[in-house]
Amino acid sequence: MNFHLIYKTGKFSEDDITITDSFEIIDYPNPNFEANNNAARTFFSTHRGWLLIESFNGFKNSYFLGNGASAFRIRCTNNGSRTKVHNEWATVLYEQGIFGFLALLLLILYRIKRTIQINRIFSDNMYVTATLASLLALSSAMMFINLNSTPVFWVTIAFNYLIVEKLCCKSKSNV
Repeated sequence: MNFHLIYKTGKFSEDDITITDSFEIIDYPNPNFEANNNAARTFFSTHRGWLLIESFNGFKNSYFLGNGASAFRIRCTNNGSRTKVHNEWATVLYEQGIFGFLALLLLILYRIKRTIQINRIFSDNMYVTATLASLLALSSAMMFINLNSTPVFWVTIAFNYLIVEKLCCKSKSNV
């Protein structure tokens, strides 16, 4: 029989935990958040909003090199939650700091820029256009899901590199 915790209030104490054989988050308020906008108040008072705020707070505490790989799930303020942020950009800021964030951002921006340059030369090549669309979709999806630790992320980057650089070499040899 597996036992899981039910979280009942915004503060973590032994009185707030019930051990059961099922998992359910009953209430996960964020009493420290105040917003002028009702939509923002609604989002940031949810569990995911709280996770996003936690990632930015952790980044502020260790902005230079970050808190370490996969450290978000084991932070001391997690209140029993083992959930990731579901925003790769925020996760990288928390775990890798400004250096990791800039490295990832520059990698993606460089690949997008390089793909656009080659797409201007080989505008009829559907593979270049497809890899550009894939990079744009990948960088957008990273706001909603965690991708950089999955093969999908790195395979997309690798295919883009192979296609674009192969065509780049081809264009140089034809000139």
